[in-house]
Amino acid sequence: MSVSRKNIPYILFSGVLVTLFILIYLFVNIQQDKYNYFLYLYGDSVKPGATALVKVISRDGEIVQKPGLSINGKKIETQLINLTPNIKEIRAEIGKFSTVFPFKFKDLPSSAPSPNIIHLSDKEIENCPQPATDGDRTIFLLPRFFRSIPEMTTYVNIFCIENSTGDPCSDTEIIVNGKPTEMRKGYAVFNTIFRTENKIKIVFTDGNLIDAQVPFKGKMFDLQVEGDKIRAVSLVEIANVHIDCFSKEKWLGTDILRLDSHGVELPDHYKNCNRIQLSFNSNSPGTSYLSYTKSPELLKKVSDPYYIKLAPSIDKFSRIAKYNFFKSYNSSFFTTVPLLFSGNTLEAGFLKEKESKLNTIWWLILITALFGLALFSSTVFKSVKEVEGIDGELISHSKNRQYTILAAVIVFYTAFFVMLLYLLNNLA
Repeated sequence: MSVSRKNIPYILFSGVLVTLFILIYLFVNIQQDKYNYFLYLYGDSVKPGATALVKVISRDGEIVQKPGLSINGKKIETQLINLTPNIKEIRAEIGKFSTVFPFKFKDLPSSAPSPNIIHLSDKEIENCPQPATDGDRTIFLLPRFFRSIPEMTTYVNIFCIENSTGDPCSDTEIIVNGKPTEMRKGYAVFNTIFRTENKIKIVFTDGNLIDAQVPFKGKMFDLQVEGDKIRAVSLVEIANVHIDCFSKEKWLGTDILRLDSHGVELPDHYKNCNRIQLSFNSNSPGTSYLSYTKSPELLKKVSDPYYIKLAPSIDKFSRIAKYNFFKSYNSSFFTTVPLLFSGNTLEAGFLKEKESKLNTIWWLILITALFGLALFSSTVFKSVKEVEGIDGELISHSKNRQYTILAAVIVFYTAFFVMLLYLLNNLA
């Protein structure tokens, strides 16, 4: 069946309208595409074979638990991956959806950023109390993990020095919160549960009383160490707790676990870690962290306004007292795991590609609309004619009136597509 020559323009114009509809549909759908998940990599090395921690975070800041990772189509069981030059993509299974991150090994920096060592915040230093004294003695309280944890059993080291000489106190017994406690060469240890007040009462055998205050408060976490068994505990049930393992100050890996008040026993490899850190973010923990270290030496010089007054006398205490001081004071330091790759990099690439597609479709809409306008105008222009009746009177509009109507239609068509293209170009 042949197509009449005069019908070709109408078929072409119908094709223009269909094409415009498809292009506008594609434009709107691409414009609505959002970058909903971000890929982050953490580690202390970018050398081939180095270990990196992978985290997938939603746009609203929620860490995706068990993202179901695959590298180059090969599934991996943990969020720790080996950085190899053949990495072309990382895929995450998030619920019923699959997200592909086009991450490549070459996207890593040439060298890993240096880790930061976090100590005390400005607010903690500003609000730090002075060590308690009765005029003759000064008492220093140092919790096992540096900060006291409210509502949890806290083991506290007590260091007592004579104000006149700076030597350890000679008392052999003190009463802590009503309980007799042995003191050896100015050092004692006790445990308690702090409530809203982080103070204790210490009574000496000569009757003097000191109200001592733990200087720094902790949050949320605790570690229970019994031999080679280590349990991580949280005050309330909470997910996405980062547990870092360091050996000789080198990061070995991080597990992301859900903790509760009953605690979770850490995997066996943690017994080989000389530093264990708990936080919500291994790269930027704020003050919500806990550190545990076996190091018999200070990581950094004592610099806070509370314990700096004890530091000059610490060598006068017993070996066990000095070791406990070093171990507990080291718990005030947090070594960050550097950020190797930020999800914002992939988002920038996604947005650039999206913008390129939208620009291409926008120009195609413009060209197609102009082609349709030209086709419509030429076809109607050729069809303009005057029709006369038997008596010679016009039974159609005059040519001038038809040209006026055609011009009005062209103006309306043009205005419509100008507004449409403007709207598409500024669509949020």
